[in-house]
Amino acid sequence: MAKMVRDMPWPKEALLIGIRRGEQEVIPHGDSLIREGDTLVLLTDATQRARVKRRIDALSAALGKTHQNS
Repeated sequence: MAKMVRDMPWPKEALLIGIRRGEQEVIPHGDSLIREGDTLVLLTDATQRARVKRRIDALSAALGKTHQNS
């Protein structure tokens, strides 16, 4: 199920800077769709990384998705 970037409850400590979809790199906008299988690229301060990871984990669980932490 696809969701628009603007409809997601993003952590305020993070900035979505990219969406990787297969070989394609997308610069996200509010009306960009996030689809199953997309890899999201987030920017955050190193001191906030653990907090952002917990928030993204909770968001992923709510959407029934898994993600990689790199």
